Amino acid sequence: MKRAELKKLVEGAGYVVRNKYEYLYILNQDEDRLIAINNKEVGSFDTDWVCFGELSLDKKEFLVDLATEYAFTPLEERVEPKKYYVRPKWIRLAKDEVLNYHRLRKGWSLDSKSNLTNIKTQFTLDELKELGVPIEHFDLEEVKG
Repeated sequence: MKRAELKKLVEGAGYVVRNKYEYLYILNQDEDRLIAINNKEVGSFDTDWVCFGELSLDKKEFLVDLATEYAFTPLEERVEPKKYYVRPKWIRLAKDEVLNYHRLRKGWSLDSKSNLTNIKTQFTLDELKELGVPIEHFDLEEVKG
């Protein structure tokens, strides 16, 4: 399970996720700890928190099921791969111009960073490889956030 997926499910149920130090914490709305999942070790999490003990059985089961799936996900599979904006080297472009891939036409252009339904502007290294982009001829800017 990816961290983003866990976060979406936990927050959708009204809880909070915080990633601090070597643990990912699932918290209640008052930010009291319910579960701590180890970020450096597969299969390790802790529910020995007072507020976890106060939850109803169905809420405990829901959170423990999510924590178990996430905790047993290999560490390298928990995080989303980095995405990049791509610019051709040696070409002077406006600050926001990047490589755009048009999904319907299956063609390329240089335009804004706007990621639209049929225009892709953010790519993982694997996606660039699959699309046949020789990355040694391009500058990569990591997408933040």
